[in-house]
Amino acid sequence: MFVSKRYISHLGNLKKNASNVNIISELKNGKGIIKLNRPKKLNALNLQMVRSINDTITHWYTQGIIDSLIIDSVHPSCFSAGGDIINVISKEKGSPDQSLLFKEGYELSHAIDQLNIPVITIVNGLLMGGGIGLTIHSKYRIATESTVFSMPEVLFGFFPDTGSSWFLPRMRGELGTYIGMTGYQMKASDTYHSGIATHMCPQKVLPDLRNDLESVLPDEFEKVLNFYHDKFPIRPFSISEDLLTKIDYIFGTSKNTEEIIKKLKPSDDDFSSKTLETFSKGSPKSLEITFQLLKMGKKATSLGECLNNEYNSVLKFLKDEDVYEGVRALLVDKDFSPNWSPKTIEEVVIDHTFFKNEQSLNL
Repeated sequence: MFVSKRYISHLGNLKKNASNVNIISELKNGKGIIKLNRPKKLNALNLQMVRSINDTITHWYTQGIIDSLIIDSVHPSCFSAGGDIINVISKEKGSPDQSLLFKEGYELSHAIDQLNIPVITIVNGLLMGGGIGLTIHSKYRIATESTVFSMPEVLFGFFPDTGSSWFLPRMRGELGTYIGMTGYQMKASDTYHSGIATHMCPQKVLPDLRNDLESVLPDEFEKVLNFYHDKFPIRPFSISEDLLTKIDYIFGTSKNTEEIIKKLKPSDDDFSSKTLETFSKGSPKSLEITFQLLKMGKKATSLGECLNNEYNSVLKFLKDEDVYEGVRALLVDKDFSPNWSPKTIEEVVIDHTFFKNEQSLNL
């Protein structure tokens, strides 16, 4: 079951083709199709969207209506810009209402991961933050030449979530740690090389891909996806083997962010300079907690374990100041000068109880 009992009564009202303002849901040849439909907000996920998606999938799946699920976007150049963090911080600080988007969003990510049917996500354009929770746990993840993947949460005084501490550590070497701590953008072919995407598709033939997926049986999905993947001119990975080796050494042999910085400082190469510059813009506390969560995630045995770790970290972040300051500086006032507390990584002290889980998700 994906949703609590208080939502079940609403499920009978779902129709074959339904528009619920922020999502569009359709049934075609046994395929459940969900399209994000909040284009003016770049499909930033709010609680209504999460609940609508959850309710729809629950109804289809528990009634045996669908043999597969396709998640897509109405926006021509954006899958999702992440969670609607401005709405979250506008609520009473530390209140239960404030954490609901995270709680139910994480539970939705876990439900998608656990579905016993093929799930396909089509990602054309921007994919950031919380929107990744709808895609990365799918069996098939389709990207185009316009796809841009980024997890810039550290710059907002937060941390990569929606299961990031599960999937980032399972990328090659320490690449995921680097991405999570810097918000490094993966574009087009790089999303395939890094494992974010399983297949590529030229943007101009996406309508054909969609039609073909809707027309075939699930056991023919791979044949269809491989056909379009072969049409895509995949370029070499923009991160060289030498740089990947350097990332592995710097991020893999350090026990905290301070050690990473010490390894970067003696170098005057472009990579080290840019990484240090990015670190200087982010919240020192967010950097360290992100690093530790990713280390914990590498040892975790399930996505659910990582989501619980992230949720309990969220509850503590929402009582802190940095996420409010980061959103103010980058999204509200846009002065791009957040006043972090503490100001330097040397001042960051993470109490041993920070990562102690006090609440559990309904997984």
